[in-house]
Amino acid sequence: MRSIRLEPTDAIGGVLVTLIGLVTAGISSQYPIGRISNIGPGAFPLALGIIMVLLGLGIIAGSVGRTGSIRQPNWRAAGVVMLSLTCFALLIGSFGLVPAILVSAFIARFADNRFHFGRVFILACSLALLCWLIFIALLGLPIPVLELSL
Repeated sequence: MRSIRLEPTDAIGGVLVTLIGLVTAGISSQYPIGRISNIGPGAFPLALGIIMVLLGLGIIAGSVGRTGSIRQPNWRAAGVVMLSLTCFALLIGSFGLVPAILVSAFIARFADNRFHFGRVFILACSLALLCWLIFIALLGLPIPVLELSL
């Protein structure tokens, strides 16, 4: 009997993406999908779930025939990114979109040991501008841009 070799990091990641996609598609089935001319609230999560399942299966297929080992997770980087997301969630209501993105980007940059202030500044400003353009200018979401209410 011939065994199948899998690269474990990609295989585990592919399984996780597939499972999240299945859960997303399953939960979205509780909402009406609608028609193509009148899309319901369940259509986007269902499409996203299906895409995630396909991508997860593709990641698993890409891990077949390769070997490797599971690397130790970078807990420091994961903690810094979680801190960055938490700060964003706490700051957006009180200070607005732009300050929350700027602070979040600067905190997240500490996940990597190579901290370059100029690059982070350009990235943070570009990200703030892009988010403003997408969420406020194009989609018209009522998110405050700059607010100082404590």
